[in-house]
Amino acid sequence: MSGSNIVPNPSVSLPFLIVAAAFSSSAAAQTRSSTSADASVVILRAASAEQAEPLDFGRVMPSATGGVMTLSPDGALNCTGGMICASRGQAARFRLTGSDDVVTIGISESVALAGPGGESVALRPLVSAREVTLRGGSGDLSVGGTLTIAGNQAPGAYTGRYVLDLQYQ
Repeated sequence: MSGSNIVPNPSVSLPFLIVAAAFSSSAAAQTRSSTSADASVVILRAASAEQAEPLDFGRVMPSATGGVMTLSPDGALNCTGGMICASRGQAARFRLTGSDDVVTIGISESVALAGPGGESVALRPLVSAREVTLRGGSGDLSVGGTLTIAGNQAPGAYTGRYVLDLQYQ
């Protein structure tokens, strides 16, 4: 059989092409890669404040024109407008607790202290710091404020509440 032409068998070529295509798509799929990454969290104890001393402006003798009574967070008391500070005041003292971190302090902007006969006095609280770093899980904060007292303000006790807001940075 010399000089005869060899004709390839098409049934042999087709399976070879299918197997070659399967290996080439498998090679393309293997070009993906993956990696791992780290994740972490720090869980903090809730920050809280316990009042050790209340805010107390003491006693004042108002004038006919009124004035402002200021009690600094360090306890210094000052009366203006002809009023007489008749006793010492006491700044509020708080013990803050939580995780060892920085706590941002928020406080009521203005509070009405209610008195006799529906009268009121405006309190603007003042904090000793806007941020407190808790070390060993605790820190201290003082609160003073200013009172605006009207001329001939009705005598009596005036009381109210302000709000401290503690938030980790």
